[in-house]
Amino acid sequence: MHEENQHLISIIVPVYNVEKYIYKTLDSILFQTYNNLEIILINDGSTDNSGNICDEYSEKDKRIKVIHKQNGGVSSARNLGIDNATGEWITFIDSDDIIDKCMIEKLFKIAEKENTKISASAHKYQTKDNEIKFVVLENKTIRLNNTKVLEYIIRNDVDFGSSHHGKLFHRDVVKDFYFNTELNHGEDYLFVIEVIATYAKDIAYIPDALYYYVFRPNSASKSFSVKRFHSIDSLERIAEIIRPLSLKLLHMVNARIFMVINSISLRAVDNEKNELIPILLKRAKPYFISFVFSKNINFKRKIFGILVFLFPKFAHKFWKKYYE
Repeated sequence: MHEENQHLISIIVPVYNVEKYIYKTLDSILFQTYNNLEIILINDGSTDNSGNICDEYSEKDKRIKVIHKQNGGVSSARNLGIDNATGEWITFIDSDDIIDKCMIEKLFKIAEKENTKISASAHKYQTKDNEIKFVVLENKTIRLNNTKVLEYIIRNDVDFGSSHHGKLFHRDVVKDFYFNTELNHGEDYLFVIEVIATYAKDIAYIPDALYYYVFRPNSASKSFSVKRFHSIDSLERIAEIIRPLSLKLLHMVNARIFMVINSISLRAVDNEKNELIPILLKRAKPYFISFVFSKNINFKRKIFGILVFLFPKFAHKFWKKYYE
């Protein structure tokens, strides 16, 4: 596309201690076929060389704007990016992921063609076993109404993606929203739900896998922190957003809350945080019925979920084998 005919698109990249990965991320952005970009790098108080790398890139390409700030978390970094973005369209990319060279152009073109305020693509990801998985919702370009999109996201359908990855947002639909800085888990999920439920009527989807989510081994994923409760908080806020829109979707959210609490309960037992089990079971109780009668959860998963709810310590003995 010729730059003189292009709308300005802002790419927001939160950066924190990714000196080993950020080169590939930035190169994948700079070599986009769509040229009229505003690339906003938010260095969130990195303690490694990430901030210097951002500065080096900004000296080479005038499209890059670097903002250095004290560490405040990924949500605060993304929010600062939103405040400083001047593009008509906005997308978010994590600083250790990679995008296809045509991602921005294809997402913009399909949004224009379908006259939508949000466009999304299929994506691919690297598993912990270093396999590359392609996840595609449909093998054709489709236009989805927001109710259907919300269903895919709430169901955590990997084919569509439940976060902001691989999505292009018109400024009009995100200008009044920010990522919740009080949450360390599920904040991106909440953001996307809020935006789509409030403003977006339809979303354009293309089957090309344009966003590459890179798996980084992280021991924290197997550890336990009370911050995991933020996943529950996020989903409960989503339930309040969905409540006036659709009873069906509300039951789907409730069932997912139950499953998330189950997962946290198993992590708690695994890390000998048994004192938290009664608290978790109390929070799970209101969502039990939605889980049991959900049409989107298979019988085996339901039986195991009920077992975790009733006998979490006993269920823990089968947990690793069950999920592996």
